[in-house]
Amino acid sequence: MGAAEIFAANLRTARFRSFCEDALIQLFNDPDEKVRSEAATCFNDLEGEQLGEYVRLVEAFVQSPAFANNYESLIHVLEETTAKLPDITCLVCEHFLDAVGSDASRIRTAKEDIISELIVRVYSQSTDQELRARCLDMIDRMTQREVYGLSEALALYDR
Repeated sequence: MGAAEIFAANLRTARFRSFCEDALIQLFNDPDEKVRSEAATCFNDLEGEQLGEYVRLVEAFVQSPAFANNYESLIHVLEETTAKLPDITCLVCEHFLDAVGSDASRIRTAKEDIISELIVRVYSQSTDQELRARCLDMIDRMTQREVYGLSEALALYDR
């Protein structure tokens, strides 16, 4: 736990960045949920375009066991970032939908409204047909589950 806290806190220090990033990637896969959770705090203080500097870390996090129970701070940072990260945003949203599965009670209490907005944002800003198709697939999945916030996000896009 202590190591995860130190690596997360020092991630943005240029001198230690590579070392901290490699260590956090390992800690995302730690057998102890508390360690994984602490390692996931590395995204908490990223602002502006900073998230764009940590694409490898985000990809590793999304593919790790840490993501399933600790996705909220990353989703918040994605919502607030000024970096253009359509592929990463799509990857995070896909894994979010996989993580919540068909558990309707869980999806209603999670970050579904933000996920809806992110998917619609990527779809509306992208000219890449493959990326747009991935977004449409997620919108279909969310429509089938009647995910809260999707109708509102789509209505804003229609304007």
